Amino acid sequence: MSIVSEPIRIELPTQFEMGTVNAYLFKSPVPTLIDCGEKTEDCWSALVAGLENNGLKITDLKRVIITHAHVDHMGMAARVAKESGAKVWVSEMVKPWAIDLAGMQAIRWDTITGLLTEITNQKDSPLHQGFAKFFNNYKEYWEVIPPESVTTFQVGDSLTLGDGKWEIMYAPGHCVNQTCFYNHDTKELIAADMLLRIASTPVIDADLKDPSKRAGGLEVMIKTMKKYMALELSTVYPGHYDPIQNGNELLQHQLDRINARIDQTHDLIKGGPIGFFEVLQSMYKGRVSGPAIPMMIGYLDVLQTNKMIVSSQTPDGIVYSINAN
Repeated sequence: MSIVSEPIRIELPTQFEMGTVNAYLFKSPVPTLIDCGEKTEDCWSALVAGLENNGLKITDLKRVIITHAHVDHMGMAARVAKESGAKVWVSEMVKPWAIDLAGMQAIRWDTITGLLTEITNQKDSPLHQGFAKFFNNYKEYWEVIPPESVTTFQVGDSLTLGDGKWEIMYAPGHCVNQTCFYNHDTKELIAADMLLRIASTPVIDADLKDPSKRAGGLEVMIKTMKKYMALELSTVYPGHYDPIQNGNELLQHQLDRINARIDQTHDLIKGGPIGFFEVLQSMYKGRVSGPAIPMMIGYLDVLQTNKMIVSSQTPDGIVYSINAN
């Protein structure tokens, strides 16, 4: 008997520049939705329509499985659970975000502001203000899930989706709490934001074990990408954009591109001590964006971890130099 495990993609609108976020529907063994978008009426209407196109109603859903704790992937989970009676399945890493959203966001914001203060040597710079405006948007689009609606799963376990078994795999880098699901029989991967058609962005996160520290971003993401390179990938179902057929090739291309950008950053710093914003503007000429900043931080992190550069504080903020030792 052939294995039928292919997920049904439902595109949902998002406030972010990607335009849409993907939810994936499995109709058997029980109707299950993987990720569910943000808490907006447009997103709700798109989800209802997507289910109806596949012969289902919201009330038919029995499980909502969350890949990671970002607003565009789980902001509407509480409403879906309330309207359907479905349980929301999350990893132990995501559970605190499901039931104590304000507390977890406060920890993350402390991590972000600590880094921005280090970069700028200010406590309320324009950079702080820009991040705050973006960061506080989540309150409008993300709702706490009642604890009684939450069920947890473990990395390394398997989920039955369609007629297949999908291994739950840890995929840190884009964020510290992301999981992917891999079908060893069909070689399909539900990748969340680990693999997109453009390289994912490593967001600024608190460390899982010690929230007083900043988690490794790009460095960890590179390790995760290399780990997934070792899998044989047929179809990849990403968190945004169309399904991917050349997953291994795309991962290698993105890793090569990241390494080239790290080398480019190093070459810029060879010219003499240089501030963060000078490097940023040189690397992203005329196109500095929200995602560009954590990527730039990531390139610099890798160079510092490899002891190729050193940083020092000045009255105008952090400055980078080539490590002479």
